[in-house]
Amino acid sequence: MIRLLVSIGGLLVLLGIAGQVYTRIALRPPPDVDELYHEFQEKDPHYKRYLFWYRCTLAIIAVGVLVLFALTLL
Repeated sequence: MIRLLVSIGGLLVLLGIAGQVYTRIALRPPPDVDELYHEFQEKDPHYKRYLFWYRCTLAIIAVGVLVLFALTLL
């Protein structure tokens, strides 16, 4: 049981890190979005997609770390 949870937690962390790298490289919004006022940035579809996947990958990493941390309490 512990090996399974370690595998799941480690896999989540690795997938999250790989997704984070992909998000920052491939889904980076165009540089002209930075010139927009911050209230209008989130309306840009490229920036919106970037933020969505950025937050998802951070959540995956957080869940993986929590699983690994919970194993230290067992």
